[in-house]
Amino acid sequence: MLDKNGVLIDVRTPEEFASGHIVGAVNISHDIIGNNIAEVVPDKSTPIYMYCRSGRRVGVAMEILSGLGYTNMYNLGGFEEAKEKWNKE
Repeated sequence: MLDKNGVLIDVRTPEEFASGHIVGAVNISHDIIGNNIAEVVPDKSTPIYMYCRSGRRVGVAMEILSGLGYTNMYNLGGFEEAKEKWNKE
């Protein structure tokens, strides 16, 4: 069960995000997430749901966020899989 009070983050590039994304998602590319996450998610216990093209970049983002003290993160996988999961709830 997804907590819709959490934050949905698309960790793909801005170009990928512009070509299609889940409504309500915030775009923070995996390579800059460490620098920008506090602006979007200041509370490190907030549920964070992330997706990319295949799920690999989410793994990278999760490692970065974990190192910053974030504790409530979920990998929704690739875009299509994430869209299905997010819209199903």
